[in-house]
Amino acid sequence: MTDQLAEIVRLHQAFLEGKSGGVRADLRQADLSGIQFDKISLRSAALSGAGLSHSSLNGADFSEADLFGANLEGAELVEATFVRADLRGARLRHARLVSSDMQGADLRPGAFARGAGQVASPLAQAQAQAKAEPAKSKPLGLRLRREKPPEQPVIQAAPVVSVATTSAQAGQSSGKLYATNLSGADLTNANLFLAKLKSANFTGANLTSANLGRADLRQAILRRTIIDRANFKGAEMDGAILQKPSVLPEALRQPIHEHALWLASGGAQGSRVDLTGYDLRGADLSGVDLSGANLNGTKLLETQFAGSVLVMATLVGADLTEADLSFADLRGADCRQARFIEASLMQANAGAVPLMNADGTPSGRSWPANFEFADFSGADMTGANFKSARLAKVTTTGATLKGAVLSETELEGMITIRARRRG
Repeated sequence: MTDQLAEIVRLHQAFLEGKSGGVRADLRQADLSGIQFDKISLRSAALSGAGLSHSSLNGADFSEADLFGANLEGAELVEATFVRADLRGARLRHARLVSSDMQGADLRPGAFARGAGQVASPLAQAQAQAKAEPAKSKPLGLRLRREKPPEQPVIQAAPVVSVATTSAQAGQSSGKLYATNLSGADLTNANLFLAKLKSANFTGANLTSANLGRADLRQAILRRTIIDRANFKGAEMDGAILQKPSVLPEALRQPIHEHALWLASGGAQGSRVDLTGYDLRGADLSGVDLSGANLNGTKLLETQFAGSVLVMATLVGADLTEADLSFADLRGADCRQARFIEASLMQANAGAVPLMNADGTPSGRSWPANFEFADFSGADMTGANFKSARLAKVTTTGATLKGAVLSETELEGMITIRARRRG
């Protein structure tokens, strides 16, 4: 499929240059996660529902492209251009968008549906066929970026949530619309002038020196968002939730710094953070990447983890009573016997982590999050994703489960008394 993708890009360049035989790139629903395609021009390309998570797309041009419902989580997008692009319902959590240009981009809520009349690109169809016939398939052959910690599976984002609408039908759907997720994203010096950001989630994001002049930020969530020197002149802020982040506790700054180095270097530098048994109640760790961290038995009462990354972290026996884990990434985390009493896990992702082979290709296996014997009494689990998670013998007495995804989960012995699935 390398040749197929290369041909798509070649014909698209001809299309942009107005040459005979040029064809607009159609990459709808294609899985391009992990590719290295810096400075590529996909201006006006069709990329709705495409998977571009953890890709390197620095300096890429997506001006006026259709990225409706696309997954760009963890992507490198430094100095990328998204002028007047359609990014409704896109997932940009923890993406690096430093000095990117998103002037006039549409980042309002949206919802993407696979199937239900939604047509996938020929490349996506070929990928689906190859997946169905693994013995006959060939790898995509693109250069993959691998910046994952040791002893951890290579992480890929989950596919776009399936709900009832398409890019063309977004304004007509009665299905749920998902706000564009920019939690934890680095938007330093980004240009968001005139951008449509209604209801966008910026929890834990960095907007230092960003230009949001005349942007539509109505009902946007800017909890613990860094807004130093950001320009909000003329921006619509009705209903926006604005709360600056607090400084990390002195005792945590160095360990978390070392952990960040450990993650970025693949274990060559720094060290994995070990906070076993610490008392961190009330600490603000919003937006912090604690993938693979050891938090066994840690007291985390009322701790702020909004938008944080806890992929493959161990929290066995940890006490997270009244903690805020909204929009947190808990994929593959070990949370056996943990206490989530009255905690908020709204829109948290506690699904499985895809496992990769040594050569970076998908193994077809995954590592589920484990919550066996955990206590979710009174917790708000609205819209949380627990697909494939181990939930045997958990307690959900009085918990709110509205919109929670519990498919393919292990629910043996779950104690559920007056759990609220609606309202």
